[in-house]
Amino acid sequence: MFAGEDGLYRVPASGGVAARITQADAARHETAHGFPQFLPDGRRFLFYIQSADLGVQGVYAAALDRPQERSRILSTGHKALYSPPRGNHPGLLLWLRERALLAQPFDAGKLKLEGEAARVAENISITTASSNVIAPSRAAFWLSDAGVLAYHTVAVAKRKLLWVGRDGKEIQEAAEEDAYGRIRLSPDGKRAIVARTDASDGKADLWLLDLGRGVRTRLTVDGRETGFAVWSPDGRSIAFSSERSGVVQIYRKDAAGGGQEEQLTDGEPNYVTGWSRDGRYLFFTHNREKRTISGHCRWTRVARDPLLKSPFSWCRTMATQVPPHSHTTENGWPIIPKSLAVTRSMRGRSRGLRRGKPASGRCRAKAE
Repeated sequence: MFAGEDGLYRVPASGGVAARITQADAARHETAHGFPQFLPDGRRFLFYIQSADLGVQGVYAAALDRPQERSRILSTGHKALYSPPRGNHPGLLLWLRERALLAQPFDAGKLKLEGEAARVAENISITTASSNVIAPSRAAFWLSDAGVLAYHTVAVAKRKLLWVGRDGKEIQEAAEEDAYGRIRLSPDGKRAIVARTDASDGKADLWLLDLGRGVRTRLTVDGRETGFAVWSPDGRSIAFSSERSGVVQIYRKDAAGGGQEEQLTDGEPNYVTGWSRDGRYLFFTHNREKRTISGHCRWTRVARDPLLKSPFSWCRTMATQVPPHSHTTENGWPIIPKSLAVTRSMRGRSRGLRRGKPASGRCRAKAE
């Protein structure tokens, strides 16, 4: 049994044609199935369902002869592995809570967790899928048939933030050394949004740095940030991508740290990449399942005013759901920058493209 781009498949051990046995249910906001593992009876199996609905996402059990009948075993954002009973030790289910690896007694006959979960290891490494792939994140722990557990922990590396002149020479430190990730300067260059990882639990949040005073303010607290963040042109708001719902989506927040965060997208994963200079558009990549040689396609999309949540594809189809009060050209295209730099995979190579407004319903692209 193995995971494909649209569900789980089975194939005879002797070889043959693979047959799909499960399929991600869009009505339940499921985006992927993965990490199948047979239970001792050889008929039932465990697998993971990724979903934007935290009430759906988790580890499930099903049977080969009735795969549509699923039992939810536990709620988690990652896979789980079953270890059969050995000697006086019961069967165990190994799973993650945040980045802590837990072992909990599991009755494979009743498909039921029992007793309390015990911590086995901390700071387990987690690799999330790239922005052009729809797939569950990969937690770095594995279990052999002999019961040997292997796992990888994340080491949080500290970095310096430096001001560097145009000649490449270091001018001064911008902030004290810490576990920084992606960084975005504010339009006026006086502040920065930075992803910072907490060394104690491996969680990443966004912080606001006042570069003049050296003061750091926390902007998010859920520990599920991807580091993709952009400033509004006036420096009053930020948009960022977070996995807090189980699937990466885009949120908007007051840069001063007050007010409520607003979710701007839903469905399949979305990664914010830019904010137009007039403040009217957000640019982001959107994962859409598409049966192609590569398995999935990534489209660069443009969202109308972030408050209106009306996205349309750039250089794929004509704009849709553009509000009637918006400024548009005579052929229905909104007034946005004359060209947009994007990348596209061509025969295994990534090439830069500059895409302009369409002529006769098609987009113009020039390789750079």
